This record gives sequence, C-alpha cells and structure tokens, in this order.
Amino acid sequence: IFLAVLALAAAVVSGYLLYIALVSPEAIFACRGGGYVDCDAVIHHPRWSKWFGIPVGALAVAAYVALLGALLHVGPSAPAARRAGAWSVLLTLAVVLGGGALWFTGVQVFIIKKLCIWCAVAHTLGIILSAALLILAPVGGGMLIRLGRAGVMIALGLVLLGALVAAPSLQRLPLHETRMTGDFDTGPGRDRQVGLPVHPGQI
Repeated sequence: IFLAVLALAAAVVSGYLLYIALVSPEAIFACRGGGYVDCDAVIHHPRWSKWFGIPVGALAVAAYVALLGALLHVGPSAPAARRAGAWSVLLTLAVVLGGGALWFTGVQVFIIKKLCIWCAVAHTLGIILSAALLILAPVGGGMLIRLGRAGVMIALGLVLLGALVAAPSLQRLPLHETRMTGDFDTGPGRDRQVGLPVHPGQI
C-alpha cells in the first residue's frame, strides 16, 4: 500500500506538470517566475522539457501508471511466475525513475539554473519510491547488500537517462553548410564534370 500511495502521488504531480506544459501555463501554483524558483522556465524549456518531441511529464505519467499496474501482481495471492515478472518490471522502472529524478534535478541546478518546486516534489517521490523498491525486492541479500544494490542501480539509471536525454542534442549538432557551384558529377561519359565545394566566404 505504501508503494502504491507513493506511485499514485508521483503520477498525480507528474500529471499536473503535464497539464501545465500542454494546456494551461497559468495554472502554476506557488512557483511563478522572476527568480531562481521558476517552474515555467523549466517546464517550457525548449531543450530539456521534451525528449524526441514527447513532454517528459508524459513519460513520467506513463512510467508511474505502469508501476501501479505491476504492483497489482506482486501480492502473495499472485502466481510465482507472475510475481517474478512483475518484480522485473518494477526493478526496471525503479532504475529509470530514480536515475531520471537525479538526472533532471542536476539539469535544473547546473544547466538551466532554475528550480521547479513541483518537479522537485515529483523527483523526491520518485527517488523514495525507487529506493524502496530496490530495497524491498525479493532477490536475496542482507540490508547492506540491498542498500548497496539500490545505489548501484540508481547510478546505472543516471547513465541510462543521461544517454536518453543527450540523444536529442546529438540530433541537433550544427552542420557546416557547403554550397556547390557550377556543374556537378553527372556520371561517366563525355559530359562528366565535377564541381568543387565553395564555402560562403569564397563567394
């Protein structure tokens, strides 16, 4: 029940952020712009608010809904095979959500240099939920081993989320413009002519 309450709360906050991003920017409560605390600057940031055109809030809501669904299949009444599959999903989501929360907190603090209070609430819930799942997972080991495993898996999640978030940036790497002048290679034969690239400064 504790895990379900955390996941539901995180899904609600993430849904609120998604609503602000897509429908009503004026609906931001207690997080207006003008200083370091500026939800609008984070939620509508042109680079970090989306991943391949998808608002990050939508991805968070989908992940928490999937997590809630998996939690329905880890009870003692569920068959062993179903419980094992559900825990596999939960551990994967724990790594992604925990790592993502840490990553996007770092983006706000060190890159955007603005803080979104509601994002911080969602991230805090995600980190607590991720750590709880990694500690409570029925995969053996003492408490110290479980805590160490939680730290390692969240660190791996950071690397994974870093790669995912960096992907759109790699797609937008600037390309040096090269213009062709004159004829170009038309293939074999007597009409074959090869044009040379001319940079803008040479025209």
